[in-house]
Amino acid sequence: MIHILYRHTQHASGAGKQRPEGFTYDKCLNNILNTIEGNDDITFHLIYDGNCTITDDRIHKVVEFTGGSDKASFFYTWEYAKELNLEDKDLVYFLENDYLHLPGWYEKVIDLYNSFNVPGYVALYDHMDKYTLEMYEDLQSQLYVTKSSHWRTVPSTCGSFIINKQILKEDYDVHTSMYSDHDKFLMLGKTRNRIIISSIPGLSTHCESQFMTPVIDWSVYLKNDKLC
Repeated sequence: MIHILYRHTQHASGAGKQRPEGFTYDKCLNNILNTIEGNDDITFHLIYDGNCTITDDRIHKVVEFTGGSDKASFFYTWEYAKELNLEDKDLVYFLENDYLHLPGWYEKVIDLYNSFNVPGYVALYDHMDKYTLEMYEDLQSQLYVTKSSHWRTVPSTCGSFIINKQILKEDYDVHTSMYSDHDKFLMLGKTRNRIIISSIPGLSTHCESQFMTPVIDWSVYLKNDKLC
C-alpha cells in the first residue's frame, strides 16, 4: 500500500517560479489522480492548508489545517504521517502540488522495492541540476536495474519523495526540525547513511520550466485534458 500525502492549498501561487506553458495546479492534481484511478493499493490523502472545496471520488481523505506557509505545511504533513496506521511494507509518498506523473509510476516503484532493500528515499523526479557541471561536476551514481526501469543514486532531492515505515519513524526528528531540502539530505547521507534513488528517465517532473525532467515531452500532458 502506498499512502500519497498530497500537500495543497487555496493560496498556491508559485511566486518566483517559471512555469511551463499550460501549467495549473488543477492539472497537477488531476494528473496524479488519473494515474492512480482504480488502484486499490493506493490511498490518497489531500493535506489542505485552508478551507477545501475540492470534491473528487478518487480522493480518499481530506485533512484541513491552518499553516500559512510551505514550511508549516511540510511539518504538519510529517506530524500527520506519524499518526498513520501503517503496515510494515507500506510506503508513504510525500508529494507537493506542482508535479506531473507518468502513467505506470506505481508499478515501477513497487518493482524497485521488491527488487532491492532501499535504505533511504525514492524520488520519481529526475532533476535537471544533476546534469549541470556547475552544480555537480564530480557527481557519481550507483545504478539499480529492475525488470521495468533504471534508477540511480543522487545526493539530494526536493520535497517530494517516497519512504517506508522504518525511515518515517527513524528520520521523523530531522524532517520536523530541518526544512532546506539539499542541506537536509546531505546531512542524512553523512550521519545516517541514507541514500536517495531517483528514476531514470524520471517518472515525474517538478513543473519549473528550467528544471523539467529530461527526455519526456511533458507538454503532451499539459495539453491533453485526459492526461491532466
